[in-house]
Amino acid sequence: MTFRAQWDTFWGNSDFPMKTLFIVLSAFLAARVFPADYVQTLEVEYPDAASARAASVEPAKLPGGAVAAFSSRWDDTTYAHSKMADVFKNAGMKATFMLTKADEKFCNTCARKILGCGFAVGSHTITHRLLPEILPNEAFRETLAQRIMLESALDVPVVAFALPGYAADHPFYADAPRLVGECIARSGYQVQAALWSDNDKKYSLPEGTLLSSHLFNINDRDPKEALFEKKVSAALAAQGRDGSPHMSLGVHSWQSGAGMAELERILKKHRRADFWYCTQNEYAAYARQLEGLKISPARASGNMARFELSRVSARHIGDDVALEVRLSGTPARVRLDGVEIFPSESGLYRLPHRADMLSPRRIAAVENSGNSPDFSESPEKFPEISGGLHADMGKGKISLVIKNSGSEPLENCGVVFRLPPYFSEGAKSFDFPKLEAGGVERIEFNLPAKGNFKEAEAGDFYFAAQFDFLRGGSAGRIYFASVLEGGEAMLPRPRDAAVFAGPVDGRLVSDSAMAEISAPGAALKNFGGSPEHKWLPCRRDKGARPFQIAPFSGDPAWAKAASKNRYSPKFSRIVALDFKTRKKNFDVFADFKNVKSLWLNGKKLETPKTGSRLSASGNAGANRIAVEYAQSFWTTISTPLSVSESGDPFDSAEFSRPASAGGAAR
Repeated sequence: MTFRAQWDTFWGNSDFPMKTLFIVLSAFLAARVFPADYVQTLEVEYPDAASARAASVEPAKLPGGAVAAFSSRWDDTTYAHSKMADVFKNAGMKATFMLTKADEKFCNTCARKILGCGFAVGSHTITHRLLPEILPNEAFRETLAQRIMLESALDVPVVAFALPGYAADHPFYADAPRLVGECIARSGYQVQAALWSDNDKKYSLPEGTLLSSHLFNINDRDPKEALFEKKVSAALAAQGRDGSPHMSLGVHSWQSGAGMAELERILKKHRRADFWYCTQNEYAAYARQLEGLKISPARASGNMARFELSRVSARHIGDDVALEVRLSGTPARVRLDGVEIFPSESGLYRLPHRADMLSPRRIAAVENSGNSPDFSESPEKFPEISGGLHADMGKGKISLVIKNSGSEPLENCGVVFRLPPYFSEGAKSFDFPKLEAGGVERIEFNLPAKGNFKEAEAGDFYFAAQFDFLRGGSAGRIYFASVLEGGEAMLPRPRDAAVFAGPVDGRLVSDSAMAEISAPGAALKNFGGSPEHKWLPCRRDKGARPFQIAPFSGDPAWAKAASKNRYSPKFSRIVALDFKTRKKNFDVFADFKNVKSLWLNGKKLETPKTGSRLSASGNAGANRIAVEYAQSFWTTISTPLSVSESGDPFDSAEFSRPASAGGAAR
């Protein structure tokens, strides 16, 4: 039975107290190109019938006939963005601000100012953790939940994404880029400006899934005009090679007052009339419009030519930016859906979306934090609409119930289900015309098969259903989310068992000290009495991959003592771990470019300068490893370490925490 037949069956059967729609999941794959979902009529009146018969419509590749789209990205949640917004407003350009978790005060002040300037916000994940270093479920929640939080807090679509630390790769896990890309795509983002200019290739996504940009930086603290000129020229040259017309300036609002003034001067001086200065939302929305646009051949009657334009509604693509077209000949008069429109200075005609096809004006979210099958709740913004999402992993089904208790129908309804990377398929959608006043809609379908990402069953599962609708002529959106508690990765692992000391002055890290630290069974002695000289448990992040260790502490005393030398290259972080193996021979996995020295059972091993794998020989039984790490920024936050007899870092040895001698000092 087709979807239409299923819908008609349930809609027309008055014996059903609620309409239940059972969907075969594979029939609703998320399309790469958004399908056209409404039609507008373009009427072009010419001076003569011959011109009408020869009439044609050509969509502009970029608004205004521009040769390139110029956007910018400014990362993190910081009040310095307010000054950056002033810079771009004064320069007559636009900016997109990629936010991490933002509290109510920030949203109501800085973020509102950003939006009031005509700029956009994008997502930089909730906590800025590097996605390849955390569990697949956690990575998905970081990407999708941040989009939901920003949209519902600010009532604007969020379709631009910035990857924390530009990190898509992992030294142990070749499939990390594909996982990262899946999380981004499944969350509904449309564009990302990164260090590479082809997101689909980087992430092994189907062509056209995630729009890209040529990203460049001209120094976040001391902007350089010569660098700006060089980078813009390079972006235009790259555009000539790959056909991508999008360039982005970034990436941090770290400039001093003088730096902000200099950046504004540079932007004003080099502003070009043939560039389209846009937000990343606008760029994505315009590009997606072009992909889904269909224009019928002209139907001429006398000196009038009529075209039917099948278009993608703005609710799908993140912004209301108008389509622009060039008309053949010299039109005397042009109407869009009966309303006269006029050419711009460039000779192009702007075709705004129909009023009922604009992006959402109000956005809310409801979360079923316990994944209860009986959960139903109304968001404050839409008290007359209630519902709940529930995933039943045992039965392999997911269901969404929506109730309209209001006095008017919800029209032009659509739902996109967004599923975590545990599943082989990630985004499923369908549309239905109306939910009547007092009506209830139940949507249920079989979850897809399990995918092949490692450790995708660990951590909490995050599901969401994006419900879009039209009420009283205004577009709205509600996210119905559900959280299902998942399993823990096998314990104990390095994440849970490692201890560290540091920052430690490199002069204290002698060969004899490291030999003593790495002796199996020996109690660890502190380097001194100060908090940073004592052995402490590595900070445990239950959302991290089990082989990721975090050599820092949340203890305020440690943070204060470590602050002066926390990233000093003259100091080190020392990590120690006990483990057991059945065999004498095994592999040690680490990000060796950040390893100063590695000791096993009292002996120093010769380590590679790059790479991630080292074959070693130890004891069949108890072993201890001690690693001296250089204090690069990301290494002090999270770094991978594992030992495996099978050659697979995911299949690790059994780890345990080394005993400490307490207050003793070496």
